Amino acid sequence: MAAYQTIAIDQEAFLAFIEAPSSTLLDKFLKALASNEDANDFFEEVPPVWQTDPIGWVTKRLASDDWYGDLTEGEALAWDSAIGSMWSQFKPSTTVKKTEHGAIQQHIFDLAEEMFEGDRANHQMLRMTPYRYHRLAPEIESAEPYDRIYWPTHAMLDTQQLEALQQDLLEFQKRLPSYEIESSDVFDSIEERQRESELESTELLNYIGRLKAANAMWYARIDS
Repeated sequence: MAAYQTIAIDQEAFLAFIEAPSSTLLDKFLKALASNEDANDFFEEVPPVWQTDPIGWVTKRLASDDWYGDLTEGEALAWDSAIGSMWSQFKPSTTVKKTEHGAIQQHIFDLAEEMFEGDRANHQMLRMTPYRYHRLAPEIESAEPYDRIYWPTHAMLDTQQLEALQQDLLEFQKRLPSYEIESSDVFDSIEERQRESELESTELLNYIGRLKAANAMWYARIDS
């Protein structure tokens, strides 16, 4: 069953990095950007947009509001991987206790998709995406799933997004007892799915509280 790992990163340190990266961290990021083998196979035919001026391009892109919207699949794959490689550089000064199993099962987000009827714009639970991700280039969005090479490998939420997620979870729990679940999905019964959703959403609410207390972001690496 797919899950989001519960990894905390220091928000102040991470935002300082993307707004004005130190030479040391920028060098680590550039090395990570160049080390994704799948992306590098893609770049043998089409060089990445940052090839001619990697320092200048990456510095400008980190500070921008949209990291993914104009990237090719290979570029998005490399960028996503590089961002994911940096989380250990931003550990909170105060340890944030993980959830019981170190992850949050993705099934509660699947149920939220049904419950909130796909109203993605108004529900953070339906917008678990990488940071500063709005959309992908149209040619990627329109491709058949089996033709795509890039799929996000993590989600990342800052404290403002965590606040929105917290409100969604409270609404989710309020609706859950009377919500008519149509399928047991991966569970043995609908009752088990409802019970596990209640437990998992409570676990996530508690984790969000700990993140907010530490002024930390949630780096939610996808474990499939």
